Amino acid sequence: MKQTKNKKEENLKMSNNDKLYIVNGLAGTYFGKIKSRKNREVEMEQAQLLYYWTGANSLNQLAAEGTKTPNSCKFSVLCDVVCLEVLRILPCTERAVKSLRAVTIWKKD
Repeated sequence: MKQTKNKKEENLKMSNNDKLYIVNGLAGTYFGKIKSRKNREVEMEQAQLLYYWTGANSLNQLAAEGTKTPNSCKFSVLCDVVCLEVLRILPCTERAVKSLRAVTIWKKD
C-alpha cells in the first residue's frame, strides 16, 4: 500500500509542475505551484498569500474565474511555503491565473 501512495504523490509532483492552485488552510490562503503534498501538508513554490481579495464571491469562483477587480486585491510577495492543516486545494483555470497574476504585489517599501 505504501508504494502506491508514494507513487501517487510522485505523480502529483511530476504532472502538475506548471499548474497553479489556491490552497486554503488554517494559517491562510495561498496561490501558487504545489511542489509536494503529504496528508494535510502542502509544500508550495512561488506562492502568494491572498491577504485580501474582492471581485469574486468565493475561493471556488476565484479559482475558476479569477478576480474582476485586481487593483483592489492584496497579495503578498512570492515565496516558498509549507502549508499545514490544509482544508482545500483548488486548481486554477488559465483564465483565473491570468487575472490573479495581474494583481500588484502588496508590500511595504
